[in-house]
Amino acid sequence: MLVMGAGLSRLGAQTPAEPVLAEVTNVRFDSNLRGLGPGESWYEIAIEVTAKPDKPRGTDRHVDRVRVTLNLGIENTVDQSKNGFDFYRASAEAVALADGKSFFRFYLPHEVVKRDGISGDAKFYSIDIEAEGKQQPPSRKSFSGAFATPASLQVFQSRASSEGGPNDGIMQPQYLTPFAFSSGKPAPTFIRIER
Repeated sequence: MLVMGAGLSRLGAQTPAEPVLAEVTNVRFDSNLRGLGPGESWYEIAIEVTAKPDKPRGTDRHVDRVRVTLNLGIENTVDQSKNGFDFYRASAEAVALADGKSFFRFYLPHEVVKRDGISGDAKFYSIDIEAEGKQQPPSRKSFSGAFATPASLQVFQSRASSEGGPNDGIMQPQYLTPFAFSSGKPAPTFIRIER
């Protein structure tokens, strides 16, 4: 069971020992994004990441290898056998981010949106960021405001990890979707390792 609440700011980042190189500054959802085919509606999660290079002004102002991992919990109101939620997870790693804001976008395809009746903003999500090989502390935007306590966030992350496996590969980073080269959705250059 996920514990919901009004959202507590104390779940936000603690003062880090090292400088924060990248952090989540906003998350937006679009449950009615038109796809390429007639009647296609994709579900988009746009994560705004602010890069903060720890380098003197006048030098290279980039943060290298920024990896964003999204855990998403969608309440399933269609299939009652699914124990209330479907969990999705996906990651994308940028070659480098310039000082300032960039967007990492993830998508649930139209077949899943239609099949599961997905709409509106997701109530439950958490986002992890690595930059230059270091885990970054969470910002207050790194998780949904629906978590009442750190324990409820931990329960969500545990369930997403243990129950998300059957849905691996369904939620996709932008570069694997029809929106990969959309001029209205600029994105960083991603590291792609084919397996």
